[in-house]
Amino acid sequence: MNEELLSDPDFHRKLQKRNTDAFHLLYEEFKIPLYHLIFSMIKDNEKTADILQDTFIKIIRKIDQLQDFNKLKHWIFRIAVNSTINVLNRDKRLSLPGDDLEILYDRIAVDAVDD
Repeated sequence: MNEELLSDPDFHRKLQKRNTDAFHLLYEEFKIPLYHLIFSMIKDNEKTADILQDTFIKIIRKIDQLQDFNKLKHWIFRIAVNSTINVLNRDKRLSLPGDDLEILYDRIAVDAVDD
């Protein structure tokens, strides 16, 4: 990781001004390490790609909220971790074990017949 780039005040100003080239450099610096981090938590390539994209969207939207650019790297990784946890929690709430799913389908079928 290019620590010199990440600590450059000029780079920070460009990020705050939402400079496309600066965000491209940031993306290139972080895409692989973030991908590995997210995948290690979620073990799904498609979801990992979605979360990675969501992470960079959040970075772009919230870069002006970052007060201390010395914490840029930590801040970016924290966004990725939180985004992954949110997806894991959402999936956990939405998932039903197989037996419960069969019971749900039976209830739907019975309700449909009763109507």
